[in-house]
Amino acid sequence: MTSNIDVLSQLLEASWRGIPFPTLGVETGASHNIVQHKRVDRNGARVENTGLNSSTYSVRVPFINTLAKGPGETWRNLYPETYRRVIAALEDRSSGPFVHPDFGQRLCKVADFKSTLDPEYRGGPMVAFTLVETVDEGDGVALGETSTMPIATSAAVVLDGKLGKLKPDPRIGITPKGMSFGEFVKAIGAIGDQVGLMAMQIEGKINRVISGLDKLKTEFSSDGPFADAADRMISALHSYNKVALVLAKTTKIHLITKPTTIAALSVRLRSPPVDLLKLNPGLSKALVIPAQTLVRYYP
Repeated sequence: MTSNIDVLSQLLEASWRGIPFPTLGVETGASHNIVQHKRVDRNGARVENTGLNSSTYSVRVPFINTLAKGPGETWRNLYPETYRRVIAALEDRSSGPFVHPDFGQRLCKVADFKSTLDPEYRGGPMVAFTLVETVDEGDGVALGETSTMPIATSAAVVLDGKLGKLKPDPRIGITPKGMSFGEFVKAIGAIGDQVGLMAMQIEGKINRVISGLDKLKTEFSSDGPFADAADRMISALHSYNKVALVLAKTTKIHLITKPTTIAALSVRLRSPPVDLLKLNPGLSKALVIPAQTLVRYYP
């Protein structure tokens, strides 16, 4: 039997509704919807594939404060702070963004969850939950179609290393504010959903980065590793935008024109205060919400 230390050395970070946490693994389930057309007195059947069923993600999370972060992981204060935030997020019946360690962002609903106090894991509870991917009509994104943020991250390492030697034309201005590719990928990966993308105008910046990379591919076409990394980055950024467009349909954004309170905003948007605080954690620190604040809400 594998020891706890061996298991915990393989932690993978994931997140649900923008809350990051380590996992002991994410089991992904996928299947096709198969219909069998049969006739009397005829053996066999004509099998019809009507499309992919919704993917499922079974996640196990150790909320144990003695765990140490791995490179690039962002979770903190696992128990009780993050634990209670995750439980509250799992109780929410609406759709939300799940960030898979490999497949990137997916729009999901919670199917089930359970919290277990296990003496084998001292220091906090274990939580297991299952998410089911949900899509609007025509918006399905197959697992194999998505180039994920891990791919973008690995491509960014190559691009950043190469650009220092290739010395491209500075007028191209690929990434915003002179960011490295690694910094840019980290910035967009930290945004929980497309509403955040719109508020920060990141979507347009992603498209400008794609355009800049296309120009650099032409300029440095003789450098095979650079061209390959550029292709992987472009594919990942296109895929990120594609999945984010699905997430955009779950929430809306409201611009506050004059100072208000959570209670008044709740009445105006017809959205419970608890939902507003979940979607906008920063609002909990303010007695009065200032004008020009962008607020996310469920329509």
